[in-house]
Amino acid sequence: MFLIGLTVYIATKEESKLGNYALITSLVALISNWYVGSKLKRSGGTSRCCSAL
Repeated sequence: MFLIGLTVYIATKEESKLGNYALITSLVALISNWYVGSKLKRSGGTSRCCSAL
């Protein structure tokens, strides 16, 4: 992740662009994790291989 951020900074030469990139990727990760978590909760949570845990 650091190398991607460094590449964005080198390409844009602006810290604000790097901040916007970090904000957008964090929001996408948060929303996608929330969505997948809600789908797993509705379908019973864990798969059979992990049910003993």
